[in-house]
Amino acid sequence: MCIRDRVVYAIESDRFIDEPETGLRLVYDGAYWLSKVALRDGTEEGVVRVVSLARADRKTVIDTVDEYHESVMRDYCGAREDNMPSPAAGFHWRERSLIHSPGPLQPVSNGMTINLNGIEALTLDLARMSLDTSTPLTLEIEGDGQTTVTLLGDWEGLYRFRKNGVEQRGYMPDVNGDLVLVEDFTGLHRFVIARSEQGGDDPVDEPPPPPPVSPPEPDPEPEPRSAKSSSSGGGAFSPMAILILIGLGLTSGLRSRINWLHD
Repeated sequence: MCIRDRVVYAIESDRFIDEPETGLRLVYDGAYWLSKVALRDGTEEGVVRVVSLARADRKTVIDTVDEYHESVMRDYCGAREDNMPSPAAGFHWRERSLIHSPGPLQPVSNGMTINLNGIEALTLDLARMSLDTSTPLTLEIEGDGQTTVTLLGDWEGLYRFRKNGVEQRGYMPDVNGDLVLVEDFTGLHRFVIARSEQGGDDPVDEPPPPPPVSPPEPDPEPEPRSAKSSSSGGGAFSPMAILILIGLGLTSGLRSRINWLHD
């Protein structure tokens, strides 16, 4: 099934025809912008579902038809052009069908969703999917093992690759200019591919550099002592020395007065 923005593709290996003796080889492996779909070894059936999120009209409304009809002027194939009764007049038949009609417009983004079951490899044409390689590309992939996903587009240089927010190894286009992802897609994961502006294997969000460490400041030099505060040499007396001399003078005078009274 292919409805512009999506492809749902199922393959069965027993339906392939490969006869080297006759040269007859009938192998179907893609539709629209999906190609080169291959089954995983040991798998007889596989399904791949891809939806491009770049189109706003990807939502459809499905109405179910379940009606009974009687063949009179028309049969299951429609009314007769000559407006004559149908040769199958009198027969009753039942119509059961699904009618797809455009739904409400959806938000758009530069990304896709992929569901893989038993798929070994596939190729996607991003330009036909209305996806852009010059801005970050998001892939939400649910798979059941390792798969090779080849993305056709205008790739150039090194591209960084994130898986569930964690930086992985970088990717570069192959000799054909395609970006080839070989990953274990088991479970549901979110991948982001973005152009690397600096090159190398540096992470997308580099941690800020640590603040520079300032060298320790030297201890301040001691100030020179003032000559007035020195207790040595022939300079002026310190305040403490003056107090001691005053105390000695008072004591000497007191002793003289006591001796005079005694006499």
